[in-house]
Amino acid sequence: MSRRIVRWHSLQPEPWRNGGGQTRQVAVGAGWRVSIADIASDGPFSAFEGVDRVIMLIDGPAPQLHVGDRDVQLERFVPFAFDGGAPTAARRESSATPSRDLNLMTERATCTGEISVQPSGVLELRGDVTIAVVADGAAVVDGDELGPLDSVVCDGGGSIAVTGDATIAVCTVRYCR
Repeated sequence: MSRRIVRWHSLQPEPWRNGGGQTRQVAVGAGWRVSIADIASDGPFSAFEGVDRVIMLIDGPAPQLHVGDRDVQLERFVPFAFDGGAPTAARRESSATPSRDLNLMTERATCTGEISVQPSGVLELRGDVTIAVVADGAAVVDGDELGPLDSVVCDGGGSIAVTGDATIAVCTVRYCR
């Protein structure tokens, strides 16, 4: 297993194509991407045909998503999976504070992905790639101190010990064989 630390402060914000927010790319691989985005205003999401998406509210006002023909209220630390090609729009409470969310996008023909949430402790690496994001609090992994939104990207299986008082969002990617 190999691992690397990704520091939140080192991630450069990029504007969305539609101007409704910005994103910071945490990690990217063959057929997948993990990012943290700020939703600053109401509006549509970009469509990604053939892509499965999982979104999870990390902080800020909880937006309501309209995905296809249904409405979904996002809740903090509760992952929501949907078809990235489905027409999707966000509606927010009137607030000057952006909503911040974690996104996992996987190309359906290449891989699958999921987000789970757990407290600090032993993280079992059950995928080909695991990205552990400190969603809240602070943690230590093999002597490396991690603050809010810092991440550990691990290739391969095994486990890592995460100590401290933190909520960890675990993004798991499995390649189709």
